[in-house]
Amino acid sequence: MKDEKEFKVSASELRYLQQTPFIDKPLKRYLESAVVDLATGTLFLDRLCVDRLREALTIHLANVGFDIDYSVSEEGRQIEDLIDRLYLN
Repeated sequence: MKDEKEFKVSASELRYLQQTPFIDKPLKRYLESAVVDLATGTLFLDRLCVDRLREALTIHLANVGFDIDYSVSEEGRQIEDLIDRLYLN
């Protein structure tokens, strides 16, 4: 696969990405096709997909990732972790 990078996600993170309404349908379809191994949660994503996914997660983090006291919520921690792993070197 050219210009793609491998990312590991847990089964719950994969479900989160596939079931959340904030990710558009074309990106969700791409994510579904990018799953190489459900047991290990291995994804192969190209740079454009990574950028789009990271952008969607960052916007969603701003909307739902913090509680009333501006502390990071559990969902916010999960989103932050996904964003961190999506940075390409």
